Amino acid sequence: MPTISLARIDDRLIHGQVVIKWIRAVPCEEILVCDDQVRADSFLQRVLSLAAPPTARLTVQSVAESLSYLADKGSSPRVMLLMKAPCTALALLRGGVWFDKLNVGGMAAGPGTKRLYKSISATLEQIAELKEIRRLGVRIMLQTVPEPEESALDFDTLLSRL
Repeated sequence: MPTISLARIDDRLIHGQVVIKWIRAVPCEEILVCDDQVRADSFLQRVLSLAAPPTARLTVQSVAESLSYLADKGSSPRVMLLMKAPCTALALLRGGVWFDKLNVGGMAAGPGTKRLYKSISATLEQIAELKEIRRLGVRIMLQTVPEPEESALDFDTLLSRL
């Protein structure tokens, strides 16, 4: 079964912070992008393959494919799981995939969103999804980069401010 070395929500998926900083901080053999829309978009998949570091294999899967793959006891790579939104993380958890920590690193501001922390904004629906993920026992950290001097915010602390 693949080992999830990092489960991360970042609507940009693969970009400089992921390629340069997170790959060094959380080594992995594979970057798994789990997103139904990206899976259906061959152009975006090509763009992501160009942005991915050469040190990790890139796999793009739908939620259904990821549920099957992450349950496969025959493979055992260390995987960095990247998702665009909390609904994907929640679907994986409800489908039987477990990760005890979830890193939220980038969710763009837009109409109907509330700024939670730095470059992390969410709609009321996304906040409810994050609360449900937390209720399931997953520790959620809002953190854009892995450096120690970068202060991470625990979602539990944020909840007291919402």
